[in-house]
Amino acid sequence: MNHQATFSSTKEASKPAYGSFKAIGTSVEVLLTETSSAQYAIELVREQIEELDETASRFRYDSELMKLCSINASPSIVSPLLYELLTVAIRGCEITGGALDPTVGRALIQSGYDRDFSLIRDLNNQCHPNHPSANSGKSGKRIGNFLNSDRSRTSSENLVPGIAALTLSSRANLVYLTPGTLLDLGATAKAYAADRASKAIVDRFGGGALVSIGGDISISGETPPGGFIVGVAERSGDVKGADESLAMTSGGLATSGTLARRWDTAQGEAHHIIDPSTGKPALSPYRTVSVLAGNCTDANIASTAALIFGDKAQSWLQESGLSARLVDNFGQVTYVNDWSR
Repeated sequence: MNHQATFSSTKEASKPAYGSFKAIGTSVEVLLTETSSAQYAIELVREQIEELDETASRFRYDSELMKLCSINASPSIVSPLLYELLTVAIRGCEITGGALDPTVGRALIQSGYDRDFSLIRDLNNQCHPNHPSANSGKSGKRIGNFLNSDRSRTSSENLVPGIAALTLSSRANLVYLTPGTLLDLGATAKAYAADRASKAIVDRFGGGALVSIGGDISISGETPPGGFIVGVAERSGDVKGADESLAMTSGGLATSGTLARRWDTAQGEAHHIIDPSTGKPALSPYRTVSVLAGNCTDANIASTAALIFGDKAQSWLQESGLSARLVDNFGQVTYVNDWSR
């Protein structure tokens, strides 16, 4: 997901310990109220993300996920972590009425997302150095329909077989996967990893923790007086450059968007948010959607689904009771429910 947020503490005297590193093609940042164990807590996050990459990466042929997808026989026994990640992905599909479908892997490849995005960006920059995606600054141009008009919505059943292709059995962590199905857990795995890491820190070291993986933010345990100040931006940056800030004391925040992870194809520009009903990048009136929820996983499920829902996003978020900030393709901001909380 394309999620950007930055953060700081509210008071210098209670400033949390801070650590950051690069992993899985993005930035990982950790804030801790229990400063004495900061080094060990940050190392715990690093280890968990490495485990996530080894388990669920679509860009590693040796990952457990890719091995599962390459097996033509069913069922398969998988690790507890992969089973949990698949369970979360199925739940995301169910509560969004199929908008978040983990069987979109082949559709992503068809759209050009066939490798780690940093490699796609480098290739795009070499071929189109003046293209908006070749620089990290904000573009003054309208970012709207990324696909040429002749790429009409068509049936996607060959590219997106649907959630029926994936069945789980808790007995021995069995997974039944229709042969030829390529899974992608990008809509849920990174956010789940943030939730998992923040909880693990608090369980092991106490205090409070904020974990951000590519801007997918999860908070567990205690927070500084006034909470963590989280800056929401359409592109990466510090708090001063954020579009606006929130004080968070619990839960999760996720921002899904089409501004950063986009690239050129022979048919026009594409992005990484796939509409399962078409098997193509979603045609959305919004360029970013930020959602607050009880945890980061639910926030990311909702923010990504809202982009795919398009004109129905606001009503769906309203009915879901989730606080959200939507930015349309012209830069107009709309708030749903109590965004400031």
